[in-house]
Amino acid sequence: MLLRTQPYDFTVLFCPGKDILVADALSRLYLLEEDTAMQNEIESCIHSVMLLLPISNGRLENLKQETIADAQMIVLAKTIQRGWPEARRNLSPNISSFWNVRHDLTIIDKIILKGDLLVIPENSRKEILNCIHA
Repeated sequence: MLLRTQPYDFTVLFCPGKDILVADALSRLYLLEEDTAMQNEIESCIHSVMLLLPISNGRLENLKQETIADAQMIVLAKTIQRGWPEARRNLSPNISSFWNVRHDLTIIDKIILKGDLLVIPENSRKEILNCIHA
């Protein structure tokens, strides 16, 4: 990126948010009613992501059940949904290992993903690792 921008001479100016009218207006524009077309599109995207995962449907269902039953995954899922604390010291100790990747974590259909990678619950890690090595 730096090499691509070398031929240019930049001047950076600060512009307060109140002067950026379109961005400011859109940040406050929310839907008053549920948009079913948008909801269908979101569900379609979720379904597409789940189809791209390199895992069988049976193992995916098993992974969902393991995620729901695993204490660490329950705390992690709640933290992802509610929002992360401001400081790592305010975090539950059993999920502190996820602090550095907290911005990459999402939940899709009760499965926790780090980007496009599955987060495997502790109880299933040995089994999945054996399958990978096989």
